[in-house]
Amino acid sequence: MRKAILLSVLFAIPVMASAFNGKAKVGGIWYNIVTKAEKAEVTSEYPIQHYKGRVVIPKTIVYEGVTCNVTAIGEGAFAQSEIQQVVIPSSVTSIGSRAFVYCDNLNSVTIPESIEEIGSRAFDGCYALKTIKLPSKLKTIEEGLFNQCYQLTSIVIPNDVTTIGWHAFKGCRGLKSVKMGDKIEKIGDEAFMECEQLSQVEIPNSVVEIESNAFKDCKRLTTVTLGSGVEKISFSAFSGCGDLKDFYITSAVLPDIINHAEIFQDAEVEYATLHVAESMIETCKLSAPWSKFGKIVANPNAVAPRSAGNNQEDDETIYEPSDCQGQFPTPAIPRYELENWLEEQAIYPKVEEGKYIGTSVTVDFVVEPDGSISNVKATKNSWPELIPEAERVVRSMPKWHPGKVNGKYARVRERIGVHFKK
Repeated sequence: MRKAILLSVLFAIPVMASAFNGKAKVGGIWYNIVTKAEKAEVTSEYPIQHYKGRVVIPKTIVYEGVTCNVTAIGEGAFAQSEIQQVVIPSSVTSIGSRAFVYCDNLNSVTIPESIEEIGSRAFDGCYALKTIKLPSKLKTIEEGLFNQCYQLTSIVIPNDVTTIGWHAFKGCRGLKSVKMGDKIEKIGDEAFMECEQLSQVEIPNSVVEIESNAFKDCKRLTTVTLGSGVEKISFSAFSGCGDLKDFYITSAVLPDIINHAEIFQDAEVEYATLHVAESMIETCKLSAPWSKFGKIVANPNAVAPRSAGNNQEDDETIYEPSDCQGQFPTPAIPRYELENWLEEQAIYPKVEEGKYIGTSVTVDFVVEPDGSISNVKATKNSWPELIPEAERVVRSMPKWHPGKVNGKYARVRERIGVHFKK
């Protein structure tokens, strides 16, 4: 009697499922499953991918009696497979690197707003992909994300994105339209290189740097508008843009060309028009690469740079170059060219026969936050007869690139020599 009671109690105790942490196939899709966390990540069928046609990823799966939320698509999950369409549920928050790399039949992807991160090269080589809507929570367009998506025709960069990475849209030969959010700070190397159908680009005011080859070989690019915050452009950024007709600079300060590199090689800018602040026209006529444009005209929409405002909170302190961080005052043209220009402009005064006057004057001045020149004064040991002319030509110098102190354009003292021809 006691044995029968004991057996009945044992059978009444539920059988507990053992914890599972590993790879398993559920409903035709492979997952990395952690039952204790009740989470699952879509993974690959490595070494051979058999995914085909339309794939609908569920929000949850049940494995060994445990319901798990599908929260991620793992690295290389569908790489080189034959899928044509994929629907991603709102439970997923991340897509791993190379998740869909070389899925050359993939033509439709549904990405939910829950996605916060998409890894590098996730859609690299998806040749058939024509449209895609990116989630608003995305912060970075990682490197190679849409590299060689030949049929992609348009893209809207979410407002919270701050960086467009290396190769992000390289080789998107069908890309005609790009709308960038207003928080982007950097456009990476070769980001839009070889986007052959792209005709217009408007760089947001938030962008500070355009890296090398960013728009190289965008052969049908006709109009470029640089936002007021652009400070640096690297070599070949717009090389090979042979159809370029109008290039707008909306800042009253010219961007720095890194190492005075060629940024318009093979762009035939001698047939294009450069639109700049009226105060910068003469500077552009003297300094490469801007001097190569066939026309240089006033841009009425040009504004002072973001950190060079003219309100009561402006710092009126005159700093020394040693106070600058990251950006020192520099001429718009190489310094040796500027010194030659000053020598050409300076007029040696008429003097009595036989009287000798020294042929150089050292002049101090201040580079203002907008690049203009002020507080021009020759040093005390200069030849008195030459001082008025030396100060005149220094005042007439083209605008400089201003220096920065504590992250803002500032008033910085500089010095230059003016040599006179006899």
